[in-house]
Amino acid sequence: MKDWGYGELFEAINESYEEFLGNGRGEKFAVARAFNEYANMGKIEDIITDVAIGEILAFHDKVFIGYIEVITGRLSEVEKKI
Repeated sequence: MKDWGYGELFEAINESYEEFLGNGRGEKFAVARAFNEYANMGKIEDIITDVAIGEILAFHDKVFIGYIEVITGRLSEVEKKI
């Protein structure tokens, strides 16, 4: 498995989304492909993926509730340290 830096992974996810979007199958397909492409890479990588996908979804009119449930579920597991 590749070791990703935060910015590098964030950029890769956004580039993949744009690439998948360019095939003409629509936003839903592009999000699903990007989400699946970067799933289960590791705890920190999954959090970065969730943030990147969440940012993409924030600009969509409609969002599949399953994405929101996965993202909020995984982010709620992160221990808060202040």
